[in-house]
Amino acid sequence: MENDDILIVKCPKCKNEQRTKKPPILAVYKFKCKSCGTVFNVPYGVKMPKTKEEKEELDKYVEQQKKELAERKAAEKAPKTDTPEVYDPTVVVGGTVVGGTVGMFSGGLEIPMELVQHRRYLPDKAIPLKPGVTTIGRKDNDKPSDIMVDGDKFMSRRSVQITVEMTKSGRCQHLLKVLSAANPVLVNKKVQEVGTEVFLRNGDELKLGNTVFKLKKITAKKK
Repeated sequence: MENDDILIVKCPKCKNEQRTKKPPILAVYKFKCKSCGTVFNVPYGVKMPKTKEEKEELDKYVEQQKKELAERKAAEKAPKTDTPEVYDPTVVVGGTVVGGTVGMFSGGLEIPMELVQHRRYLPDKAIPLKPGVTTIGRKDNDKPSDIMVDGDKFMSRRSVQITVEMTKSGRCQHLLKVLSAANPVLVNKKVQEVGTEVFLRNGDELKLGNTVFKLKKITAKKK
């Protein structure tokens, strides 16, 4: 039975395999074959950079991971409080696990749109959009967003905001604004620059880093 904590690498020259403990950071690692002495590089969780720009981007990503790893270790050493932390392994909304009752506008109209997060190994998750401004970004306790995504290292800490408001005609509109484009922000596969504002419609696709959302209409319930 394979150990999930063990990484197996193969020498490109003599094809000898050697085992090592999986590193805590996704990066390109250098190994030396114990049989023939060949030194070779192995990408772990990342693509091997082919250009100077790709190498610089990877270096920034590695430094970011190192910082986050140091922060996690510091948090683990910090004294624990008696207050339990509500934690969702994928999305935390306002400190609580997603999946509660959809919020209401004054007048009893249900929010007509929700974000549906597509997850690779887990069922899709619906996230209600509340009236007013909702920020979305990578999970960061120091700079929290209203909707925080855990595990996507390519998403900015405060990536975008979506403003939900009623128009004078009584219709609900959803306006997206890009807050940070250090990491990619795409609407319907088109890259958006910092400060860009886009009105969202039912079925629109939003990609922040490697995380994909779709805007889905919620049918209002009749009383």
